[in-house]
Amino acid sequence: MCPSGTRKEVNKIVQANNGSIIATIVVCAVLLGLLMFASQPEAVVVPTASEIAALISIPTALTAPAAPAVVPEMNKTTFPNYVLDKDDYEEDLMEKEAERLVMTELNSRDFKKELRDKLQTVIDALSDTDNEQEGLEIENYKDIEDIYSIDMKDATAFNVDEDDGNATVEVEFKVRYILDDDEDLIGKARITVTYAVDELVIDDDFEDAEVDEDFTLDESYLYEDLA
Repeated sequence: MCPSGTRKEVNKIVQANNGSIIATIVVCAVLLGLLMFASQPEAVVVPTASEIAALISIPTALTAPAAPAVVPEMNKTTFPNYVLDKDDYEEDLMEKEAERLVMTELNSRDFKKELRDKLQTVIDALSDTDNEQEGLEIENYKDIEDIYSIDMKDATAFNVDEDDGNATVEVEFKVRYILDDDEDLIGKARITVTYAVDELVIDDDFEDAEVDEDFTLDESYLYEDLA
C-alpha cells in the first residue's frame, strides 16, 4: 500500500501524461486529416448556371439567308380578239401616210385651182333655184378664202406589195369663197372629194408617194344664202 504522498505524486504524473496523450492524439488527428486531404484528387469545380450563361456568346440578331428578289408583274395591255399581223400593220401605215399627203394637198395652190373649176361648174348648173349663188362666178382660185371643217371620212389602202402601193382617201370639208370679185358676196359649200395616192412603198419610207392632183368631186352642196 502506497503512502498518501506517493499516491498524489502518481496522480500528478498520470494527469500530466493524460494531457500529453490528448495533445498527441489531437496533433495526430490533425496530421492525419491533412494527409488525407492532401491525398484526395483535385476537386471538380462545377460552374453555376449564371457562369455558364456568361460563357455562351449569343448573337443579337441572326442573319437570315437573302430572300429571292420578287419581280413585280408588269401591267399587260390586252386587245381582246384582235391581233395586228404584218399585212394589217403595213396597210395601217399606208393609210396614215395617204391621209397626211392629202391634208397637205388641200392647202396647195393646185388643189384650189381645180376646186375653183369644179365649184364653178356646180354654180353654173344652178337654174331656177332660190340659191343666191346662181349666175355668180368665182373669178380666181385666190378667191377661195378658207377650207375648214376637214374630215377624213375614209382612207382605204390596196395593192399592197413590195413594188407598189396605192390608196384612196375620201375627204369632206367646207369651203368659203368670194363671188364676182365682191368681198360682200361670200358663198359657202360643203364638198366631198376622193383622192388617189400612188407609190406608197413602205420599204422606201414613202419617198416617192404622191397625190393625184385630179381629184373626184363626189358630192357638193351649195348653201343658198350668201354670207
